[in-house]
Amino acid sequence: ISERKDRIELFARSMIAADTQKQWFNDVAGDAVSFLTREISDPLSALGQDSKLQTASQEMPEGIQQKITHEYKQKHYANWADEPLPALGGKTPREAVRSAAGKEQVIKMLKDFEHGEAANDIPFDFSFLWDTLGLKRG
Repeated sequence: ISERKDRIELFARSMIAADTQKQWFNDVAGDAVSFLTREISDPLSALGQDSKLQTASQEMPEGIQQKITHEYKQKHYANWADEPLPALGGKTPREAVRSAAGKEQVIKMLKDFEHGEAANDIPFDFSFLWDTLGLKRG
């Protein structure tokens, strides 16, 4: 919780949960709030301990790290179109795109995902989700 009275801090245990939570909060709060920053922290380092995962990733060749990350994301998003999402009122993206408002929400989510990936050396390609849902990038 923020010390400042003009700030709201949201917490999530994963990037996907954070993205979903951010989307939901933006939908609820609208123009009344603006996003300032995202902080990612290792819970072990907060306790003054070294993270085994961080140490392992520093020792792992970059190509292998990228391959593992890509495979993880591919598995994570493989069924995304058919998973009920709180940001979509419990509907799946496939169900949501049947209405104009739902379609707009899903497109915004996909664009947010892509924007988040743009900073990566090798951004994850979400084309298969656009295609799966029959959406065109706008």
